Amino acid sequence: GAAATAGSAAWTADLTALRETRPHRGAILGGMAALTSASWVLGPAVGGVLCHQLGPSLMFGGVSFGAATCAMAYGFLPEIHSNKGDTADSAAASSSATTETTTTTTKATTTTQEEKASSSS
Repeated sequence: GAAATAGSAAWTADLTALRETRPHRGAILGGMAALTSASWVLGPAVGGVLCHQLGPSLMFGGVSFGAATCAMAYGFLPEIHSNKGDTADSAAASSSATTETTTTTTKATTTTQEEKASSSS
């Protein structure tokens, strides 16, 4: 449950970061959240009725088959790179990563110099 929700949320977030789908991002993520919530609400009730009608053995087999099908389906999802063909986003991401690396390096150098100065005193 939780792993599938996290995986589908991450894939959908990548999908909606693309230039073509960005204007519809709220509707797409909202629809996915609504369907996820509905499955958490309706799942136990529908599962209880089906288990009563079909028996627990068949239900465990059905759940196993469904889980295996979902796991295999994730393997067929295309890889989505949100910066593909989007030069403004690529430049911003690259600039941000460079700035973060420079800041981290500067902090580490300052800390090392302060440690050397305090140990020599």
